[in-house]
Amino acid sequence: MTNGQRDSFDDTPAKRGGWMWSTSALVVSAVVLVLLLVGGAAIVAIYGGDGSQDAQPTTPASTPTQATSTTGSAPEGDQTPPTTTPDTQWDLVNRVAVPRSSAVGPRSVDGPVHSGFARNPVGALFAAKQIDTRKLVTPGEGWRQVVEKQVAPGPGRDSYIAARAKVDAEAPDDRLGNTAGFRFVTYTPELAVIQFVTRFPASGKLQVTNLTVQWANGDWKQVLQQDGSSSPTAQPVSDLTGFVAWSGV
Repeated sequence: MTNGQRDSFDDTPAKRGGWMWSTSALVVSAVVLVLLLVGGAAIVAIYGGDGSQDAQPTTPASTPTQATSTTGSAPEGDQTPPTTTPDTQWDLVNRVAVPRSSAVGPRSVDGPVHSGFARNPVGALFAAKQIDTRKLVTPGEGWRQVVEKQVAPGPGRDSYIAARAKVDAEAPDDRLGNTAGFRFVTYTPELAVIQFVTRFPASGKLQVTNLTVQWANGDWKQVLQQDGSSSPTAQPVSDLTGFVAWSGV
């Protein structure tokens, strides 16, 4: 992976299966965390769940809680969703790779909050992965700062906070997943829905979840489902056909 300096939160790694619930699990792994993080897809993006059938990813099945959009800055740069791998540097947060770029952000760091993303498709892509990862795996109480500042307010955020507060940020060693690819479902300067493929090394499985970000108060904010989950679905796929390969590990 192309790395700059590693993120300071890598000082307390959640062991190699770290806590990367996929965005979108424990049996007491796959089941318990799915229940705790409501809707399953909130966790499965980083922790793999068991999907017995190979399904084609679909557009989000339900409308997430909407944030009030405000124009904090004008759209910048190319507004066409990327179809090739964007220039990316990667850092680790509890052994999970998160993207950064001098071109699109994050341009501001305040503890666990990495913000200031470009108002264009690549900026939305980086913001979605940064926010979703940090709200899940940031240790201690840092995840609360991420949620409060970078997740759109509403029932989804409230549900997520209530559920996340009950979960320890540790997971079995073989459950960790990392981003393998992406594709855009839709993009405007106000809203982006992006599908992410997560690879789980222990099982070799690939899984697709949908993340939504909305431009509000001058930056991209993650928009959650009303039950607090990141994605309405988490579906297995057999390969990266139709997706742009994008990986930091």
